[in-house]
Amino acid sequence: MDIFEAMALRRSSRAYTTEKVSAEELEKLLFAANSAPVGGAHYENIHLTVVQEPALREQLRAAGAGANSSADPFYGAPLVILVSARARQSSPGVEIANAACLVEHMHLAATALGLGSVYIWGCLPGLRADAALKTRLGIPDGFEPLSAIAVGHVAEAPAPRTFDGQYACDLFL
Repeated sequence: MDIFEAMALRRSSRAYTTEKVSAEELEKLLFAANSAPVGGAHYENIHLTVVQEPALREQLRAAGAGANSSADPFYGAPLVILVSARARQSSPGVEIANAACLVEHMHLAATALGLGSVYIWGCLPGLRADAALKTRLGIPDGFEPLSAIAVGHVAEAPAPRTFDGQYACDLFL
């Protein structure tokens, strides 16, 4: 699958089978993350945490669900990859852009591998507030989980997207 096919097929998936993501698939997802651009090439300010262990994934779910304790912010996906970053005084906010770039690269790789994925954002404040869980996850001091991706085998394949001009675009050619 070429990059344009992956972009056309990429969707947020919210229903997964119980099949685990294979070691080979995970390796390719991590390759994609490590191929993403990072501001100033400061890769030392990025930390990835891969969670496939069901008990730890359940702890993540509970921390992320907050007041809605029955909700699953990962939609049953068997794999969650957290992107944590350390802020840089010289480039305020670049850590958020860096995390987004890593996650988008993994989304496209997941699509190319025939996997589904969903961008995880809203449940992260609950995780950031749980110091013990951050320690258990091995998130280094000074790093905050800023973004995440849930990945798995989809229950239903997405339909290709076509560009319908939904975004405004001014051309100055």
